[in-house]
Amino acid sequence: MQNIHLLPQSFVLICVIFLCAEGAPDSIKVSIKLSNGKAHARRYLKTTPVVSLFAVAAAVDDAAREKSFDLVMRYPPLSLSTCVDKTLEECSLAGSQLIIKFA
Repeated sequence: MQNIHLLPQSFVLICVIFLCAEGAPDSIKVSIKLSNGKAHARRYLKTTPVVSLFAVAAAVDDAAREKSFDLVMRYPPLSLSTCVDKTLEECSLAGSQLIIKFA
């Protein structure tokens, strides 16, 4: 598992830049299942870097701020730590539900 380290200031910057309104062109919906069982679903630009989802997860999940974690897609199985340098579109994440998996 690859550790992704982000500065706290980057959480807000990333969230503001890449969030889109419902129905916005060139956007996709991605849901992150938090450690408390709730889903955090948002729309992002297709060109959003995958590493941004790690920042979002750490910003909205208390446990993810304190522990090493990976974001994984159930089907098809995919660890997002293997594609942090790609975009959401390149990783085919449209409509996906990601899970926070702790080390």
